[in-house]
Amino acid sequence: MLNKADTTEQLAYDFIRQLAFNTLIGNADAHAKNYSIFLDDAPRITPLYDALPLGTWPQYDQRLSMPIGNARYAAVVTPAHWDYLANRTKLDKDKVLEIVSTIANRLAETLDEAYAGIDQLPPEDIVRPIKKNLQRML
Repeated sequence: MLNKADTTEQLAYDFIRQLAFNTLIGNADAHAKNYSIFLDDAPRITPLYDALPLGTWPQYDQRLSMPIGNARYAAVVTPAHWDYLANRTKLDKDKVLEIVSTIANRLAETLDEAYAGIDQLPPEDIVRPIKKNLQRML
C-alpha cells in the first residue's frame, strides 16, 4: 500500500528496513501502530520507535504482530521467509534480502557494545535470542 504514496518504492524499502530490525531483535509487538509516515514535503517513514527485544522475555507472547512470509515467530524467520514476503508484496527479492542482510550484519557488529552496561539483565541474556535470529540470516 505504500506504493500509493510513493511510486519510487522508497517508502516500502524503508519500511522493510524497520521491519527487518524489529524482526531480528525479536520484537513480537511491532504492530502497525508502531510504524508511521511523515506527510510533509514528501512522504517518508518516521524514525523507529517502541523497538523492544521481546525475545529476551519468553514469558510474553512471541508471535509476531506482523508475520514475515508465513512465519509467525522471529525465532524461525529465514531468508526464505523474506523472499516470500518480497514476492507477495511485489518488491525486488534481491533488494529485500540485501536490506535484511545489511541490518543483520550491522546488528551483529554492534550488538554486544549496544547492550554492555545494562544493569537489569545480564547483557548475554538480552543478546542471546537476538544472536540466534542473526545466525539464521547471516
